[in-house]
Amino acid sequence: MIELALPILKDFKNIVLVEANDPVAFFAYPNKPSMLKPDGCEVHRMTTGAENSVAALEALAGALGAKPADAQPQKMVDIAKPTGALTHAAIAQAIAMAIPENAIMVDESVTTGRAFFPPTAAANPHDWLQNMGGSIGFSTPVATGAAVACPDRKVICMVGDGSAMYTLQSLWTQAREGLNVVTIVFANRIYQILRGELTASAPASPGSARSTC
Repeated sequence: MIELALPILKDFKNIVLVEANDPVAFFAYPNKPSMLKPDGCEVHRMTTGAENSVAALEALAGALGAKPADAQPQKMVDIAKPTGALTHAAIAQAIAMAIPENAIMVDESVTTGRAFFPPTAAANPHDWLQNMGGSIGFSTPVATGAAVACPDRKVICMVGDGSAMYTLQSLWTQAREGLNVVTIVFANRIYQILRGELTASAPASPGSARSTC
């Protein structure tokens, strides 16, 4: 969301794009910027997806005099069996403990899973697939495709109940083909992403008809 991105990027003077596009918002909102970079921040495109990004990054590191010792790895969070109330942090810890080695995680947990990265970084080695755009309902078909492509690997799909409604037929395909997929549905019993977009577009309180979404 624009309100979350702008404070994070407000002090940036330069943004270097490596196989990436300009930092723009998913949608246009009244009286809000579409570009997420602050005024005066320069955007430099280093490589496209068709170019050798590894070589480009190595050249950049050499030009800057950067050394491997300068790297600041993310601090790992200790994985422990969660206790007490069912909170977002407890869910993240439980998932981190359950990830088998070489698993493929497909993440569309959105409302619940925004803070899943730090707790799961110390889990068994795994791949993490996440949406690179604003589409809704991508995770269950992506999990299906991953399981077809890698039948020897456990696929864990995390999806909200609102997002899951878009591509629910994927579950039928997974069952019919006997695919190695575990689907976790975060059911908050509300279409939170649409309510958030409605608030961003029209901050006034939604009417009774729109509140049912």
